Amino acid sequence: MKVKELQKMVNVAWSPVQQDPIMLAAGTAAQQLDATFSTAAALELYSINLEDPSYDLKLVGSQTSAHRFHKVVWSPLDFGTAANPNGVIVGGCEGGVIQVYSASKLLAGENALMAQQDKHNGAVR
Repeated sequence: MKVKELQKMVNVAWSPVQQDPIMLAAGTAAQQLDATFSTAAALELYSINLEDPSYDLKLVGSQTSAHRFHKVVWSPLDFGTAANPNGVIVGGCEGGVIQVYSASKLLAGENALMAQQDKHNGAVR
């Protein structure tokens, strides 16, 4: 049974169990092209409202990225603290790049990139 859908080429991670309401982090998929052949990349947060009968997800946060994502993980690290009340999102990106984002800053529309590591060899999957 279909509950919701997202018409994008993305890698996703569910929000931690502590997160209410439930959300989905979606990073533009590496090594994929959409119908427009766009090379843009972004990390987006979507709210999943199960009371809404439509298949649509509500975009609640977005930030462009210089790198596309092979893997996205939403960690409860620091969840509930003043620094990161919604946890952190880690992206394993093309070119061996690892990016760490603040979920709360992403939701607030602020620059959410907390750290970036460029020293990994090969794609991070």
